[in-house]
Amino acid sequence: MNPLKVFQKAAQEIPAYRSFLKQKNVRPEDIKTMADFRNVPIMDKKNYIRKYSPQEFFPNNNFPA
Repeated sequence: MNPLKVFQKAAQEIPAYRSFLKQKNVRPEDIKTMADFRNVPIMDKKNYIRKYSPQEFFPNNNFPA
């Protein structure tokens, strides 16, 4: 799958990622080329993994039962 499509899909469907990008002032619609990925901040445990609840890492908060 095309990396840009994966990024766009994640930005659209994963609540934690959508929120992360918004807080970092990254607009997913502005990421159109591989060069644009330079504008996407790096995620780590502190700024991403520990910041969101587990359910926010699943598409549309659809946490598996």
